[in-house]
Amino acid sequence: MAGGNWTRVSEFILMSFSSLPTEIQLLLFLTFLIICLVTLIGIGLIILVTLVDHLHSPMYFFLRNFSFLEIDFNLVIVSQMLGTLLAQDTTISFPGCAMQMYFFFFIGVAECFLLATMAYDCYVAICNPLHYPVIMNQRTRAKLAVASWFPGFPVGTVLDTKQTIINKSDMTTVFSKKYAIKCLFWKHCKKCSDMH
Repeated sequence: MAGGNWTRVSEFILMSFSSLPTEIQLLLFLTFLIICLVTLIGIGLIILVTLVDHLHSPMYFFLRNFSFLEIDFNLVIVSQMLGTLLAQDTTISFPGCAMQMYFFFFIGVAECFLLATMAYDCYVAICNPLHYPVIMNQRTRAKLAVASWFPGFPVGTVLDTKQTIINKSDMTTVFSKKYAIKCLFWKHCKKCSDMH
């Protein structure tokens, strides 16, 4: 059995904005809220525009899927940051952090696979322009979209497995991102002691 000081952590302390005065935290909250709302409105407009009747090509179908992933990706990260700034509660529970990290990985992996699917769609359109409507029919598009979303489930699960955490529970990030979690999980991580 390995020696050392091993403890189980039930929550993490998010320290990035907690040292700032309340007025600045409120200003940051309003700034990030406006940016988030503008982003969500822009993505919503992309979805609405791609629903127009004459824009039912595969490219717009995949762009609409990508837009849904972007909405989810923004909400996973920004909602925790806005909640931390508004409520000034600088803690996140271990299950909450694990859930946020799972969705972060799931959506990130799904976006990568969807971008690869979009690249394949462009390849087919350029290399086989006359066969493109037959190759990229509605059924094929649906299969490719499902195939691009699916890898996020197992990869997110594998990357988000629960492990024993070493003694540091303070995080200097606004949200629990991969690097900080990785440092907390690894048994002999020299960088963890250098972070604080």
